[in-house]
Amino acid sequence: MERTTAWWEKATAIFALLSLLISFFNLTYIPMRDFYLHYVPALVEHYDPLKGITSHPFTKTYLETVNELDHELSEQRELTVKGKERLSTLRDQ
Repeated sequence: MERTTAWWEKATAIFALLSLLISFFNLTYIPMRDFYLHYVPALVEHYDPLKGITSHPFTKTYLETVNELDHELSEQRELTVKGKERLSTLRDQ
C-alpha cells in the first residue's frame, strides 16, 4: 500500500511541475516571442497557430522583398535595374 502511494505522489508531483512549466511558458510566450523566435524558431513555428498568431500579408510581402534585395546585394556589389525596382517598391511600401 505504501509503495503505491509513493508512486502516486511522485506521478502527481511530476504532473504538477509539468503543468506549472507549461503555464509559465504560455504566460511568457507573447512578451518573449522575439526571444523564442531568435533561439527556438521551430517552437514558434508550431506554437503560433495554437495561439492564433498569423503573419500579416503586407509584412510577409515586405520581408520577402527585403530578402530578395539582400540576396541580390550579397551576390553583386551594385544594384541592377531589377534591384533598383525592388528598392523603389520597398520605399513605396
